[in-house]
Amino acid sequence: MPPPDKVEAKKIKEAQKAVHSEVKKLAKATKTHVDEAKALTKEKADLAKVKKPGPEDKKRGKLLDLRIKAIEKTCNGEADATAKRIDKLLKTYVPDDKEAQPRWQKGMDKWYVDMLKKEPGLGVGGGARVNGQISIKDKKAIIDITVIK
Repeated sequence: MPPPDKVEAKKIKEAQKAVHSEVKKLAKATKTHVDEAKALTKEKADLAKVKKPGPEDKKRGKLLDLRIKAIEKTCNGEADATAKRIDKLLKTYVPDDKEAQPRWQKGMDKWYVDMLKKEPGLGVGGGARVNGQISIKDKKAIIDITVIK
């Protein structure tokens, strides 16, 4: 029988794979929205460079702001749904043993944040930022997509 640490490490790796799969689904679901947000943010920056904006420019700026907020709301809805699915995964994978929780937190915490920042589909950059937290004790995950204005 393998030592308990190796068994625990294997379970952590399995949980990481399952969580990563959910994050990939999020990246795929939000890709078009994120690309649109990038384009709108760029257009808004170009409008801001105009020294004396006319009424059409001001109206266009307001429309861009509204669209960016709608995209942010949509992306956060997707992120919340993904976080809830990850919560269910954590409830399945994470043991209730209080002694194992620090190992799980150490194994998942930094990995989760780094994975969110490095996931290719979520590499939002010029227009949005992805933040995340994970709590093994509470068996909760948080994903937040913020559109930079």
